[in-house]
Amino acid sequence: MQQIETKKNLGFSQIEPPETPCSSSKCPFHGTLRVRKRLRRATLVSTKMQHSGVVRLSRLVYVPKYKRFKRVTNKISLHIPDCLVVQPGQTIVYAECRPLAKTIAHVALQVEVQR
Repeated sequence: MQQIETKKNLGFSQIEPPETPCSSSKCPFHGTLRVRKRLRRATLVSTKMQHSGVVRLSRLVYVPKYKRFKRVTNKISLHIPDCLVVQPGQTIVYAECRPLAKTIAHVALQVEVQR
């Protein structure tokens, strides 16, 4: 019997499924993992964990006392499916999903092309 390759539509028009197939059940395109809420972009900092990575989110927060902005940085752990090839320093598009581990509740969906 032939195995038919299926790619799920995630409901986001901006996200194209990767060309390389994978057999992971934690893949939102080829497995059973569902994503929710909105898409976010961040810079990948580390890929030292197996099938996971860390992204850095930077934003500006206004401090009324000094009438200035300060930079706030958060780090988020996320799952990287086998069908995505990523390197530290790249910009990643990711979304929230169910908890996959103690600290991992997000999944990478796409690598943005550098211009």
